[in-house]
Amino acid sequence: MTKKTKILVPHGVVTQMERERYGSRPTIRKALRNDYNEQNDDERNRALRIRRRAMQLGGVSVPNTKEE
Repeated sequence: MTKKTKILVPHGVVTQMERERYGSRPTIRKALRNDYNEQNDDERNRALRIRRRAMQLGGVSVPNTKEE
């Protein structure tokens, strides 16, 4: 089982990703918190694209404090 991590991004990255049509602000925040439905293929693929782009733009992966 993989440990869930959230991604912290520099100021302005979420807005930039929103302009690049990765999704709406709530969708991007949900993906960065790693709080998406892994059983839904479309939602998972979108979240993984968002997370990959966030890391390219200077994001940092940190342990998620909201573990279940």
